[in-house]
Amino acid sequence: MVRSIALSIVTLMTSMIFLNAPFVTANLEIPSIQWTKTYGPLTGYSVIQTIDGGYAMVGNTAINSIHGFNEYSPIFIKTNSLGEVQLTKTFSTELYTATTLLQTNDSGYVLSGYGGWLLKLDTDGNIQWNRTYGVSLSYTITAQTNDGGFLLAGWLRNNLNHMDTLLIRTDKNGLELWNKTLSQGTSDLFVYGAMQTDEGGFALTGIWWNSAFWLAIMDPLGNLLENQYYNVSDLPNYSQSFAQTIDGGYILAGGDGSNAWLVKTDSSGNEQWRQSYEGYSFVSVLQTGDEGFLAAEDNELIKTDASGNLQWNFPLGMELHDVTVTDDGGYVVTGNLNYTVGLIKLAFESTVKDDETTLYIVSIVVVVIAVVVIGLLVYLKKYRR
Repeated sequence: MVRSIALSIVTLMTSMIFLNAPFVTANLEIPSIQWTKTYGPLTGYSVIQTIDGGYAMVGNTAINSIHGFNEYSPIFIKTNSLGEVQLTKTFSTELYTATTLLQTNDSGYVLSGYGGWLLKLDTDGNIQWNRTYGVSLSYTITAQTNDGGFLLAGWLRNNLNHMDTLLIRTDKNGLELWNKTLSQGTSDLFVYGAMQTDEGGFALTGIWWNSAFWLAIMDPLGNLLENQYYNVSDLPNYSQSFAQTIDGGYILAGGDGSNAWLVKTDSSGNEQWRQSYEGYSFVSVLQTGDEGFLAAEDNELIKTDASGNLQWNFPLGMELHDVTVTDDGGYVVTGNLNYTVGLIKLAFESTVKDDETTLYIVSIVVVVIAVVVIGLLVYLKKYRR
């Protein structure tokens, strides 16, 4: 009976400590720069956090001569968690620029870029295979599929001298399985983002009919299920990035040259809301843990709530191209920092505070339990006599 009462007391006190602990939430908190790194000319286009907790990015490097930058070639950079270089690789100038980077299931990497190519690297950056697809795509982005294969999406000029969107689906070795062309004939149809959806199909975003945000949703074989466009202003506008949201819908990000825009849709592409923000255009967007959104615009990050209401903006002084959430709840961005491949790591003060709070709570719990146990032992010893 005494032991039962003592255990109840310990449980109650521990619960009270955890319930009343001063946890810090980061929903409205503005991050701070943890560190900034540069890696030589010229620009970073895509960044990921790797499975070992470090970072990898791709972009292009260039030789700077009296005629300016020339001889562009793709660059791959792997760093540790502090941004210190572990590996750098440059590739053929014929490939020009790498725009997309993925880490594969074998801990290697896949790069894609202008011209319609895939380059598979092992963990040490050595080329395992290199595929081109018989077309000269003006722009290429890549998404990894659930079976380990890839989807390439890019622009291809048609016989009417306008741009179509071309999709190429491959297996895990880069061998083509099928291709699809989406065309508006005498109007341009540009793709800027591609993904495999939670349902196993594919989605694209970009420019519809020369002047509107565009969202296409397809089945696993590339057959069109939904084709939606959203003309957000009187100026020509386009979506440059998108993400699938927690509720199964989509968030599209782009701009019209005068304002940056977000458009939120349901799973079928029906618009739910749109919001404009000061700035030129968003180049990257993702959903955060509080169901809000983080978007990169020119040289700053913008954070909104789940309805698109602005919570904070953070200027970075760098031409941003990509942002991703890190394991510690912060962010890492890449782009052009004074004509170098830049990498900036941002963190929240609350991340450190939460760690300190956790240690504080554990210490108090240990002390309380020790006091209660000692008291219980004294009580039992006294009344057993």
